[in-house]
Amino acid sequence: MEWLIFALLAPLMYAISNVVDKYALEQHTLGIADYMSFASIGSLGLFIFLYASGAASGQVFDVVWPAILSGILMNGSYLLFALALTRSDSYRLMPFFLLIPVLLVLIDAVFYDAPFTSYHWAAVALAICGSVVLAIVNSPDATLKFSAGSAGFIMLVSVLLLTAGVFLMDKLADPQDTNGFVMLQCFGFFVATLFYPLYKPWRYEIVEGFKSATFPKVTTFAINDAADLFGSWLFVAAVALAPSAGFVSLALGIQPFYVIAIIYVVSKFHPSLLSERIGFKKGAQTLAGAMLITIGLLILALSPQDQNLALLSR
Repeated sequence: MEWLIFALLAPLMYAISNVVDKYALEQHTLGIADYMSFASIGSLGLFIFLYASGAASGQVFDVVWPAILSGILMNGSYLLFALALTRSDSYRLMPFFLLIPVLLVLIDAVFYDAPFTSYHWAAVALAICGSVVLAIVNSPDATLKFSAGSAGFIMLVSVLLLTAGVFLMDKLADPQDTNGFVMLQCFGFFVATLFYPLYKPWRYEIVEGFKSATFPKVTTFAINDAADLFGSWLFVAAVALAPSAGFVSLALGIQPFYVIAIIYVVSKFHPSLLSERIGFKKGAQTLAGAMLITIGLLILALSPQDQNLALLSR
C-alpha cells in the first residue's frame, strides 16, 4: 500500500503549489509568460540532477518520446491553469482536476475495450453535475457559462491536456524507473517553454521578468517548484505502483480540501499574502461540486468490476 501514501501526499504538495501559484502571479510576476518561464527552471534543474546523478536507468529511453510528450502536455495544462488563476480563485478551480480519473475511465472504455458498467455511468453523471456546479461558481454572474474566455472553460481544456499526460504515465511509466520517466517529463516541460519567446509580447515579458527578478521572487518560485515537482514525483510513483491510475487519481479528491484549508489558515493569520477570501456561499458551492465528483470517483473505486480488473492487471 506504499502507493496510497504517495497518492495522499501528492495532492498536499500540489495544493501548496497551487496556493503559491496564485501568490506568485499576484505578487511577483509580470504575467503568465514570466510565471511559466520561472516555473520551468525547477523542471530543468530536476532533469539535470536526475541525469547527472544517474538516478534514472537506461530502460527509460525505450519511451523517450511519450515521456517528453507527457511533459509538453503538462506544460500546456499549467499554462492554461495559470490563465484561469488570473480570472478566478484557486479553491474554485481545484475540483476540476478531479475529472481526470473519470476521463481516464472513458478513454479506457473507448480505446481499450474496458467494460463500461452502470457504476461508470453513475460516476460520469455525478462528475458532469459537479462540473456544472463548478462552472456556475466560476461565472461572474452565477450562471452556467462556458465561453472560450471563461475560467471554467479554460480549466476544462487544462484538465484535458493533463489527462493526456497522466494517460501516458499510466500506460508507460515503469515502476522500476520512476525517476527516469520524471526526468524526461521535466525535459519535455522545459522544452515547451523555450517556444514562448517566439511570441513577441511574451519574449519581452520573459526578458523583463528575469531582469527585474528579486530574492523574494526567486524564493517563491523555488518553494513552488519544490512542492510541485515533489508532488509530481509522488504521483508518478503512485501511478507506477498502484493497480490503476484511476485509483491514484481518486486520492486527488482531497486536494480541493487541502487548498481550502491552506487558504483559510493563510487568510486568518497572514491576510495580506493572498487576495483570496473564502465566502460561505462560494465556498459551500465549491465543496458541493467537489463532493459530487468525489462521490463519482468513490463509485469507480468501489465498483466490484474495477476492483477485480485491477487485481488481474497486477
